[in-house]
This record gives sequence, C-alpha cells and structure tokens, in this order.
Amino acid sequence: MSLDWNDWVEVDPALVRPMDVGQLVGDPSKAREKLGWVPKVTFTELVRLMVDYELAALSKPPAC
Repeated sequence: MSLDWNDWVEVDPALVRPMDVGQLVGDPSKAREKLGWVPKVTFTELVRLMVDYELAALSKPPAC
C-alpha cells in the first residue's frame, strides 16, 4: 500500500510562486566592494554548467 500525498497536503494557490518569474537580475558589485568577494566561476562557465545540466536532465527518463 502506498500513500498519496494529495490525500494529506492542502495547497493554497495564493502562496504558490509562478514557475516563470520573468527577468531575474543580480548585481555583485556591492559584494565585491564590501566583502572583497570574487566569483570562482565566470559567466560563460555558469551558462555552460546550466545548459549541460538541462541537457542531462532531458536525456534521463521521467521520474515517477
């Protein structure tokens, strides 16, 4: 016998965040100035990591 989470969880649509949040923008200049933070990954490397992850996820069979 398996439990179905739908029998136990109530979802309030007012609290559900939309999947597409539009444009997300970040500015690391304050962290650089105040903390001396330096990124370990370049923007190009970050994009490559994200694309590789999505391609790998698409090649896997769907989870049940």
